[in-house]
Amino acid sequence: MGRSDIKLVNRSGSLDPLDHLWMYWNNLRDRAPVPARCDVRPAALGPALPHACVIERQIGGVPRFRVVGGLMNDLLGMDVRGMPVTSLFSVGLRARLSSAMDQVFEAPSVLTASVTSTGSYGAPGLSARLMFLPLMDQDNRISRALGGIALDGAIGVTPRRFDQLVTLEGDPLNNGVKTAAGPRVTVERTKKAALSERPYLRLV
Repeated sequence: MGRSDIKLVNRSGSLDPLDHLWMYWNNLRDRAPVPARCDVRPAALGPALPHACVIERQIGGVPRFRVVGGLMNDLLGMDVRGMPVTSLFSVGLRARLSSAMDQVFEAPSVLTASVTSTGSYGAPGLSARLMFLPLMDQDNRISRALGGIALDGAIGVTPRRFDQLVTLEGDPLNNGVKTAAGPRVTVERTKKAALSERPYLRLV
């Protein structure tokens, strides 16, 4: 994805939490093309920890939250551990995001998305960026992923769910080469007023 050369800074002047997660995960790839879940140390995530989560792919189902930072709980106003990751989205987006997340484990690839939540009384408009980075389990299967979320706006009254998809991108890991500079998969960039129903994953 080329993020290794990008240093994003948020409005407070600190390192963007998703950039922090990306660099941490990419550094773990010195040991293996896909890092192991057991190598992820919460303490090493520093200020990005509240923004982070670990998800587990379910056989015949959508990934579920296993370990969750406080921000995910704040969005829904409850403990989301054990809940499907798609709980963060409106019903109309769940199938699309679920299929896209399959590529994190199957390609494997890095998935990023930009989403928004329509405002209402007590809950102002909210936008977010999400990232999911594949991880290996103890059986050497890619069944886990390190996730992260960065918000722009106030959460307000909960639960908050994202109902508009702005961008969706997945980048394969280039057959295990750390540079991840291989062919790009999935490019969907769409205005919230005109979301396409065509297949959103394609090789280019």
